[in-house]
Amino acid sequence: MSSAIESGRFNFREEPGLTATGHAVRTIENFIEYAEIDSVKFKAYTDYADFVSAMYSLRTSSKHPSPNNRITEIDFSLIKETIRQRKNSVKGYKKCFETIEKLGKNLHSTIVADLAKGMKVASDKLPIDTIDKRTTLCYLHSHEYLPKIKNQIIDKNT
Repeated sequence: MSSAIESGRFNFREEPGLTATGHAVRTIENFIEYAEIDSVKFKAYTDYADFVSAMYSLRTSSKHPSPNNRITEIDFSLIKETIRQRKNSVKGYKKCFETIEKLGKNLHSTIVADLAKGMKVASDKLPIDTIDKRTTLCYLHSHEYLPKIKNQIIDKNT
């Protein structure tokens, strides 16, 4: 399965009741499920999840001026710098990060597809106030799904 993931081909096993988004989430869970907390794979995944969360915070903070916006920018920059340093110095990190980035982009694409089909992917309580509602929803869900998976793995292994 990891060779299909690494090549960018995502062939899902049929599971009744799962949307394309559900399959994408399941693929991410399967990819990271047995990674040790101190492994390169887990570090790359957590960095990517943090990056997506920070990107979402940065995008939403720019629409709502606040004194906390500078902190959001600093957080985003620190995460980007951590990723850059690990790509340059940790063996295997760059390849793992690229694989996880593909999985994240696949999740994003499946959310767009599910929304285009009229499937309910978003929570009713989440504010959506942008022109490009689909893109916002995709970041919103990547922002929710990725850290949730990360926290489940951390809780399981600690």
